[in-house]
Amino acid sequence: MLRERCPELTNQICAALSELDRGPLPAAPGCLQQASRAKEHLSAHGFAAPNWHDLAQGARPPPTLEREHGEWAHGWQFWAARVLENTARQQLLNASTPPDRALLRSQSGPCAGRAFTALPTTGDFHIPPAEFRVLLLRRLRFDLPFAASACRCRGRLDARGDHRAACPRAGVLKKRSIPLEKAAARICREAGGRVAENQLLRDLNVDGVDPRDGRKIEVIANGLPLWGGAQLAIDATLVSPVRTHGTAQPRAADEDGVQLAVARGRKEATYPELIGSRRCRLVVLGLEVGGRWSEEALTFVRLLARTRARSAPQRLRASARAAYLHRWTGLAAVAAQTAFAATLLELPSHTLAVDGDGPHLADLLADARCTETLAPSRLPPGF
Repeated sequence: MLRERCPELTNQICAALSELDRGPLPAAPGCLQQASRAKEHLSAHGFAAPNWHDLAQGARPPPTLEREHGEWAHGWQFWAARVLENTARQQLLNASTPPDRALLRSQSGPCAGRAFTALPTTGDFHIPPAEFRVLLLRRLRFDLPFAASACRCRGRLDARGDHRAACPRAGVLKKRSIPLEKAAARICREAGGRVAENQLLRDLNVDGVDPRDGRKIEVIANGLPLWGGAQLAIDATLVSPVRTHGTAQPRAADEDGVQLAVARGRKEATYPELIGSRRCRLVVLGLEVGGRWSEEALTFVRLLARTRARSAPQRLRASARAAYLHRWTGLAAVAAQTAFAATLLELPSHTLAVDGDGPHLADLLADARCTETLAPSRLPPGF
């Protein structure tokens, strides 16, 4: 803007700033000295600052593939501030105990806070006050409300909920996964798939399965145009990066998403018949108790949103894709976090309706084919 309005003054400013980069220049105005110090401070924290003359010519930051859905392209100020934020985060990680580091990583990543940003416009996006308070207390690592002193496994329950979050013998792991499974089925239906739930593997025409086998596949989806139209066997899981006695899982304090990878390996060991099958593809919809999504789960929902949006008019496809992705990530995140908080409080889990209200957005897009406009006031609840 300065270069377009005052090109000569801009050249003088850039020349002075370049001189300041090489050493002190007492005669320079105070504002330029502050700008030079700010550049030095950011560079010390790892920011690749642009050249002043390039900046005056309109140089823009390099594009990134890390943006979440709905996030716009940012300028230099955002990336400069992000460097300082990452430094502060690393300082916090270095000063934290391993369990706290593991949980902080569990609360990071794309869509990790989606349960807190979903607008509670319908029951499926509403977190009751008691559960919402527990989720906030967990994120802040504060003590939870008073509860029983002992778990069903006879282990002692801690004040922060770490034991109950990870205990495999308390009977809550399966209970908290049911709403997430319902959310996965709901998402596949809204995406246009034909869905069957809780199918015993022995009842399917899979070779080599014992008639007494009790394994189930939570969600089977057909008719979705993903991976060549393969049948999808979807298994939902919610994992904790902290053990029952309050210590971090192996590598969870130093690496993001370690337990999600472990969970994927467990599912492959549970359903070896589906690994490498040409008839069916195993999809693990994995989330951590802090909100982190596995890369596989995010990719799955993103692909569903992209393919579902193809039925929209050309001008609406980007908006439709963002709307579907926004809805479905919120649906799954709210279901998972509400169920997790309910098990910490020993409350009944919230369960999604099987079919819900249907894919309203598709109907609206169909109505909009003639005008290719979609008024915000016509958007359905939850979008």
